Amino acid sequence: MEREIQGQNVSKEQLDEWVAEAEKGYDIAWLQKRMVRPAWWSDRVFDAVLIPSTAVLNA
Repeated sequence: MEREIQGQNVSKEQLDEWVAEAEKGYDIAWLQKRMVRPAWWSDRVFDAVLIPSTAVLNA
């Protein structure tokens, strides 16, 4: 069975590496720091008009 992530083939070896990493555990504090939005993100406002065949952004 072939596996793809975002259109890219993923080997059995890569999957095994990810499983081993997940089983070992993650540094939650590091992940939380990494997941914080940059300060400039909160003051951004975007208007979006969605049309079935296209999406247009007005920034």
